Amino acid sequence: MLNPFDRSGFRSFAGGKGPSVGSGQKAAFSPLDIPGLIGWYDASHAESVTVSGSEVTELRNRVPGGAPVVAGPGGGPDYATSEPRANGNPALVWPNSANEKGLVLGFDAPCSEVFAVMCYKDGLDTSFDHWVTFIANLEGIDGNGRRTVGTSGSDVLWSTGSPNKARVNGASPSGTVLPMPLSVVRFSALDHPTPGEPVRIATLGGPNKNDADRAWQGIMCELLAFHASSPPTAAQVQQVETWAKQKYGIL
Repeated sequence: MLNPFDRSGFRSFAGGKGPSVGSGQKAAFSPLDIPGLIGWYDASHAESVTVSGSEVTELRNRVPGGAPVVAGPGGGPDYATSEPRANGNPALVWPNSANEKGLVLGFDAPCSEVFAVMCYKDGLDTSFDHWVTFIANLEGIDGNGRRTVGTSGSDVLWSTGSPNKARVNGASPSGTVLPMPLSVVRFSALDHPTPGEPVRIATLGGPNKNDADRAWQGIMCELLAFHASSPPTAAQVQQVETWAKQKYGIL
């Protein structure tokens, strides 16, 4: 398997292997079963989360050898062990107002697919009341890099050098995503405005464009990222989405 965010150049990789089970038994699905998984950030895996007070300062990668994400310059989101908007599951919690909180990698990860389990604010709003970050690359953290954001005063996604559509809970790609109660949100290189370009991600939820208070608002429970050189098949995409919806009780 690829070193999750290896910057030393091309590497070969092998598919993950599920747990060994006895004859007649079916192994429980794990995202690690799918080749090309490079990022798995999971708030429900308490061993991966480091907090200071209530603030998340580091979220480790569940892919063996993978790079963690750490609190950005504006601080990290809060950690909730049981979040009502996540159906009682643990979650990373951003304010429901303009903020600069986020978790950052420190370099770009080129991805074929990114899946995030997230909720905008309380899941009821039909428009963004501020610019809010879904994904951004390293340059987009401080300036006008590659990023996908919610448009202030609208329900439309806006992007530069990044997908301007998302696939929510397995639906077709759309540039409108609200209202967004807890959902599995997929950003795919298939929807990139420049064919053949990967989705580049260096942050979970922000920040974006330096001191512009454009970080995420609401919660995020989990994020999965697959390397650009090893996109999951359509069947594997469906498997991930079904697994995530079942895990978090998303109907």
